[in-house]
Amino acid sequence: MRTKILLLMIFIVVFSNYAFSEDIWYYQPYPQGLIGVSKPTITWYFDKLGENSITSVDILIDGNKYKGVYNRKLKRISYIPEEELSPGKHNVTIIVTLDDSKKIKQSFEFEIDEDALRKIEKISEIEEIKNTLNKYRKILKLAPVRFNDSLNMAAKMHSNYMLANKDTGHYQYDKENPFYIGEEPLDRVKYYNYSSPVIDEEINFINSHQLAIIDWMNSIYHRLSLINPAFTEIGYGFSSNENSSIDVLVLGAPKFNSIEEKIITYPTDGQRNVPIKWDGKETPNPLREFEETETPMGYPITLLVSGKDIESVKINKALLKTNDKKVKSYILVPKLNKENLYNTPYLKEDEKLKKEIIIIPAKILEKNQKYSVEIAGKIIYKSGEEKDFSKKWGFTTGNGEFRFDYQENKEELNIYFNNMEVFLNNSPFITEGVTMVPLREYCEFLGIKVSWNGKEKSITLKGFDKELFLKINSNKVLVDNISKEMRKSVILKEDKSYAPLRFISEAFGLNVKWDGEYKDIFIRSKKNN
Repeated sequence: MRTKILLLMIFIVVFSNYAFSEDIWYYQPYPQGLIGVSKPTITWYFDKLGENSITSVDILIDGNKYKGVYNRKLKRISYIPEEELSPGKHNVTIIVTLDDSKKIKQSFEFEIDEDALRKIEKISEIEEIKNTLNKYRKILKLAPVRFNDSLNMAAKMHSNYMLANKDTGHYQYDKENPFYIGEEPLDRVKYYNYSSPVIDEEINFINSHQLAIIDWMNSIYHRLSLINPAFTEIGYGFSSNENSSIDVLVLGAPKFNSIEEKIITYPTDGQRNVPIKWDGKETPNPLREFEETETPMGYPITLLVSGKDIESVKINKALLKTNDKKVKSYILVPKLNKENLYNTPYLKEDEKLKKEIIIIPAKILEKNQKYSVEIAGKIIYKSGEEKDFSKKWGFTTGNGEFRFDYQENKEELNIYFNNMEVFLNNSPFITEGVTMVPLREYCEFLGIKVSWNGKEKSITLKGFDKELFLKINSNKVLVDNISKEMRKSVILKEDKSYAPLRFISEAFGLNVKWDGEYKDIFIRSKKNN
């Protein structure tokens, strides 16, 4: 399944904010620079307004005056031109009037590309990426992510660029490349008029969408944005040929300036079946400041403090234990101008971290073992104030077999094929002890060809050197022309055919294992048994 595994360092961008007065702060308005949309959204975010409120917004585009809209919840001014703007440069001035008649004014310019789109194209969305990421976010009780057309376009263009140019990084330098739309990740999302100034880009080289997310979650740096509550919009680009596969995930934070304070841990409290090791394949190397380290190591543990007013964190304790014994671990903390409170030779400051603490066990964790974690220290706010925090939690490792673990929602069936979850748009269900699956979806995921005969209401399945013939409302099935019976008949439900999962799977020579506690079903081909 895999081709090449090399995780490239995430790239997060946040515009600087500026002060109009002591209690009024804002970010620079945009779009600015070259953009590829002829009806761009003019946007201006505020960080804080103090006791002030905005009473009116005037927007001048090339001298023509329009009324802007202010969203109080997002602290965002926006305006979309009614007509397409011509290619070339355009001058914009935004005038904001406050309730005390005070005015804030910003002027800037942007350039419409000759090949600009009237609106962002809606490209094919790869649901497996969103579904896999939202499985993790559900475990952490975070809001699910959704696709954004602008981020999708930026991600797809960059994956195409890297494949065509054989460049593997976040930067584009070849302006002659047909997929060039901007040197940096921020340039590319701005080109497609993405409205938030906070983004992240992640890159992988693997020919499985699901495994790309799993690899990022099993890493150290790349995990951080995926579990950050601020990032709720995504775009994904995948490009491949016979020699290469390129995955580009771009995340956006549309509500970055209104995120509530929250501590997120992964693995989370009570989580079971946690992986036991980290392979160390990440760029840059998180252990670059330590000497004489060997990989693989134990599965990394993350504590992230989110919140719009938080600057950083520092610690006075970071412990991993099992059976009341301390587990030797390497600890990464944000690089601060002030001293960290915790003194140990196994702690290093990391300029890549801002509000995160990382614990990396020196050795692979034990299987099916309970671990406890305790991290304590101080949250540092942008105002300079500090607040004590202490977090204790525990998790249990698994036996090395991949699965998603829920603390709640145990009624949901999870199906795994060779350690990858099978995502189905039509949900499987259990009736009289038999698991029924949507036949076409399930079989096509396994690589089995499905043929439907509407006149006979029959289905032919071909794959794994086997052929099955089934009919709706019948439990009779021909397996290589030998008649057999299933426990339940094939049925039609909302125009979709459903059949017994175990019988279909085993008829194709696959092994089926049921875990009643988790309602997990593991399907394995013979070579993976």
